[in-house]
Amino acid sequence: MFVVMFARHESTLSSQVEGTHSTLEDVLEFEVSGEGHRKPKDAQEIVNYVRAMNYGNDAGIG
Repeated sequence: MFVVMFARHESTLSSQVEGTHSTLEDVLEFEVSGEGHRKPKDAQEIVNYVRAMNYGNDAGIG
């Protein structure tokens, strides 16, 4: 569970450098509901970071 939350937290922080404005709570809410989120585009961008990080970890990259 720790690794799962770490990936989301790291993705949230990394995306802020690029101007994405969502919190970890926003991302978790978006992943649960997927709808009605106040900043769905930003949350989706962070979810994309998480998926990319997980893909790299699963493939043994990095």
